[in-house]
Amino acid sequence: MPSPPDRGQRVDGCEGPDCLERVHAACEALWRDVPDVDGTDRLLFETAVVELVGNAVEHAPGPGGSTVLLGASADALWVEVRAPGPPVEVDLDAPLPPDDAPSGRGIPLVRRTTDTLTLTREQGVNVWRAVRSLTAPRRFAGGGPAQVP
Repeated sequence: MPSPPDRGQRVDGCEGPDCLERVHAACEALWRDVPDVDGTDRLLFETAVVELVGNAVEHAPGPGGSTVLLGASADALWVEVRAPGPPVEVDLDAPLPPDDAPSGRGIPLVRRTTDTLTLTREQGVNVWRAVRSLTAPRRFAGGGPAQVP
């Protein structure tokens, strides 16, 4: 995980059809908090977030839904999806499937739009983490580098 976020968002109980809408709203709130993040970084990170959350909700639904944490530090964006339920085994190095394949693009897309992707099991919860390094370090309105607590 990169340095602690200076801005972040949290979505609890993420399950069902409204989950992705809530995650999109959390991303929009994050962008309002960190307007200095480059548009390309935003687009690629949000693609990764939606794919990761969609996979967790669809393939490993657990009681109470997933918790989604989004963060921005001086040099990176990160997402953590905590999905209760049975352990999942996923090939994080799976190649992109053929164009006519009905599924299997999620994890390869996350890998292509982030720098790191991990899946661990912590206290009975599947924990997905992805980090995207920023194209350019963030700067506050004052012009200096972002200060990370």
